[in-house]
Amino acid sequence: MPYSHTQRQQTYDHRLRDLVRTTGDPDILAELGVPRSTALGWLRRDYSPVVTADVLDMNHFRLQAGVLRLRQRNRTLAAAPAWTNSSSPGCCAVCWRCGM
Repeated sequence: MPYSHTQRQQTYDHRLRDLVRTTGDPDILAELGVPRSTALGWLRRDYSPVVTADVLDMNHFRLQAGVLRLRQRNRTLAAAPAWTNSSSPGCCAVCWRCGM
């Protein structure tokens, strides 16, 4: 039975690809271990845009505002009274766990 060696393909963050394409320099990421041939491929090929979480593109103030909104929501939810259900002690009457 012949032995076949398969090598796992390396994947890189899309922002590294964007950096190489923006600068036009295939050697900019050499010290991070990105092969020059890979960077040259990024320069030659057209790529479709990458869809990411919007949080990565938010500025500092928008992120802080989002955190403050979540903290306020947590305080509101923590302050809500927890009604107990007699059939399942320790669980609230309106709960995703017990389905009531």
